[in-house]
Amino acid sequence: MSINTTLYLAYSYVSNDAFSADGKGHGDKVVSGMGDDPSALSFGIIYKFDVILAN
Repeated sequence: MSINTTLYLAYSYVSNDAFSADGKGHGDKVVSGMGDDPSALSFGIIYKFDVILAN
């Protein structure tokens, strides 16, 4: 691990009969039934590369 590394964690919870939490871009849409309380969890790593092209 270094100063160029960022770890992230995101959690989403919806307590509503009309909306759903979905993971767009990472697979199929998560569809919940009416009356359910959907949730989603996401985590990842971002690494920043510093490139010096000229002095």
